[in-house]
Amino acid sequence: MTVRIKISGKEYAVKESIRNVKRTYKIQQMFLKLGSKVNIDGENATPKQIEEAISANVDSFDDIMNYIADVINDKRLTVDFMEDNLTTEELTQVMTELINGILHIEEKDEEVKQVKKLASAKRSKA
Repeated sequence: MTVRIKISGKEYAVKESIRNVKRTYKIQQMFLKLGSKVNIDGENATPKQIEEAISANVDSFDDIMNYIADVINDKRLTVDFMEDNLTTEELTQVMTELINGILHIEEKDEEVKQVKKLASAKRSKA
């Protein structure tokens, strides 16, 4: 099967290959590990803990962009392109759509669907 995704007005077809499924599980593992790295008490955090949390967040952006570039596998869609042309919201949206599409995850919670629908409507009006 194929997942279709739009990035900056261009549509890409992403194969649901074993390689892409494995990459998708690995990016999910990264997020689980990230949670423990950035889960600090802001008021009581040491400067080292804060620095480690910031570094983990920066590294996660690189991991996300590399994941997207790898699974889409188009020479024009590079990390540099994404850094220059996507917002953090757009990057997160693309990653979420890829993960949900490749792993066939459906949002069953109607409340979540409604919130996303409203957010999408607000973005398109802006």
